[in-house]
Amino acid sequence: RGQETPSQDYQTLEWALESAQCPATPMDVIGSLVQQSPRIEYADSYRLASFFLWLILLFLSWGFYCYQQLFVTKYDRTHQTAEDYTLRLQNLPRHVTSERRLLHLLEKEFRMEGKIHGVCICYNMLKLSPDEHAHIEEMIENITEQDTLENGWCTQSTCSPGLDKRIEEDGEDFTQLIRARKIECSGEAYVVFKEQAHMVKVQEERCGIRINAFSNHDDTGVYDDEDMKLNYSMNGTPVGKKGSGESTVHLVGDSMQFVEITPTQSEPSGIRFYEYCTSEEESNWNNNVKMPIRMFCYIGLYSIVAQLFYSSMIRPWQDNMIEGAEGSGAVNLISKLVVLFNFAIQTMVMVDVERFGRFKYLADVDQRTFLWNTLLLVITNMYLIMQECYRPGVRWDITPPPYDQDQEAWWEWRRTWFQSTKVEGQVAERLAELMTEQIMMLYIIGEVANVLAPVIFYWIALRGIFVWNLGGDNSRVQQVLRSMLPEHENAEKRVTARLAERAQILVPLLLWMEYTYIVVFAWMAFFTFFLASGTGSTVCGLLFGFSVIFYIWQRYVMLWLYGKATYDTEASYVAFSRVWGFVISFLPPISVWWTYRLGGIQEKTFAFVVMAMIFALATLVYQYGLWCIDWLIGSRFESVDTFEGGKDPGYTQVMESQSYSWWNTNPIYVLKTRHCPEEPDFEVHDAATQERLWPKNQKRKGFFELGKEFRHEEKHLWDENNALSPSARQDQGLSMG
Repeated sequence: RGQETPSQDYQTLEWALESAQCPATPMDVIGSLVQQSPRIEYADSYRLASFFLWLILLFLSWGFYCYQQLFVTKYDRTHQTAEDYTLRLQNLPRHVTSERRLLHLLEKEFRMEGKIHGVCICYNMLKLSPDEHAHIEEMIENITEQDTLENGWCTQSTCSPGLDKRIEEDGEDFTQLIRARKIECSGEAYVVFKEQAHMVKVQEERCGIRINAFSNHDDTGVYDDEDMKLNYSMNGTPVGKKGSGESTVHLVGDSMQFVEITPTQSEPSGIRFYEYCTSEEESNWNNNVKMPIRMFCYIGLYSIVAQLFYSSMIRPWQDNMIEGAEGSGAVNLISKLVVLFNFAIQTMVMVDVERFGRFKYLADVDQRTFLWNTLLLVITNMYLIMQECYRPGVRWDITPPPYDQDQEAWWEWRRTWFQSTKVEGQVAERLAELMTEQIMMLYIIGEVANVLAPVIFYWIALRGIFVWNLGGDNSRVQQVLRSMLPEHENAEKRVTARLAERAQILVPLLLWMEYTYIVVFAWMAFFTFFLASGTGSTVCGLLFGFSVIFYIWQRYVMLWLYGKATYDTEASYVAFSRVWGFVISFLPPISVWWTYRLGGIQEKTFAFVVMAMIFALATLVYQYGLWCIDWLIGSRFESVDTFEGGKDPGYTQVMESQSYSWWNTNPIYVLKTRHCPEEPDFEVHDAATQERLWPKNQKRKGFFELGKEFRHEEKHLWDENNALSPSARQDQGLSMG
């Protein structure tokens, strides 16, 4: 009877004896006991409830996905972003390193003279050695610190010493790098048009450029060999050579290679310019082979720790049928440490994907982290669940075998009936406790540790150094505090304004973490439907409580504690929606499971095969529904937006409102602009074009960091633009607090 006391079990048996016809036989007693048992009630209710719950969740999930996709489409149609004006070029030759020449070529190739805002080349940063790569990052840091100083956001005394000298040396070092051809084109570039109509026109008419077009040019950057170019329509049909009345074109040698033209589907702030490389094979090998090996090593490491815990501290209690393991102080302590170790493994997965995964887009990092962390938690929690379920004394068949066919099996089933009922109830209770641990330890504590702990720790360390002066100048305490700050090392062991700023940067919203917990907690709740117990209400209560905490925490607390983040595509949400289909598809096989437990299916192997087939079919139904929704809504990249007033504001207006562009987020282009704008074969845009590549208030043309827009404007101008008089604040309805 699960959670009920032994006295209640005896009362049930007494009632069964009284209900049986006299003279009562063992078959009558057991038959009456089975029919009136709560386990049968659970079996009948769960067999129907799981199927209807799947239907309800299926249509709700489809409806929510449709609503979200319609919202994304509507938002994209009514809001102008950088991706609405940009096309991506892929498979560019490595020698294409001059934005000025590439712009001239594309204007002539697309017949768009004066209609292209600019081009942004992505450089092969991963070709550099680790020291050279770190040096490039240091150059950007020096430029950022110089802009902070020149615009009045810090004083000379709080800057690192020798800044001007380092900037000068950076210019020499960077010029030597590009002259040695250590910096090359990665094969990708972005073409930004002044108006959306121009971008859509090129996208509809062209899908590529013959690679020969990039090989013959003069010193002015004008490519003359028009006969070597080939126009392709969107369906890939050759249009023909210029000046030729024939539609048949003869292609020889490498002329079949093309530079592809594709939609961007990304924002400048969502691109990881430091992670570009020329070898797609190398990136695929790293992301699809080496990374999975490391991930499964993490999973194996956790499995070893969990197995040691169960074999040494839980299994002896279970093997001897001794209750109270969960109440032991030592067991509870070690179990909490195992959960914290699980959290540490999650953190290792997050760091591994971000630092060692060669992903060009932040959305890809978030999506891949979500998938791997979800898989990690599902496998580890499945391991824990299996350890709990397969314990001595549990029986999964709740109906007795035929008495006249196998009396020995019948008596064995009768002997273990009460024991298996009690053990199954204990398993259900343990799963509810496990879910509580997951919510408390992994989400609440993990969220605080990931988001708040670093900022609070650095806040205390900075005040311990500058305000409280703990231990005195140059004391051991001061050295320890300085060593804990990020990138603390410099010639004089000083904590500069820039390093203090970096220590106080807020952690961005981690969508992958939220999606992972939604998937895992729901999946664990559905797993309790496999057990004949009343803990379903407890689990539903836990999920409801988690939902309330989740909403309050995200809406009223973390909204003000997260740093600015860029999720410029719906890729993470789509990945979550796809994975969510596997969660709700877990419900239909439960009906088959209870049919087996009630004796409707006799063979266990056949029952498992049917469950697997039902799971696969339910998953396909869900995924096909998502595909139909995407097909009905259509692509949002095939037409211009709906403009306010009917006029395209243009990319310049979009850049001014966003503060970032394709050029102030590209570290190599910023360094070229600062140190060697006219270097042969690496020329930046001409002077007139350069003026429109940065927002007007970013006169120093520095490197942009999300959330640090103020740095690029002079402090007194920023204060004037953002200061409001009390009367003005009152007129706008702003609080004086």
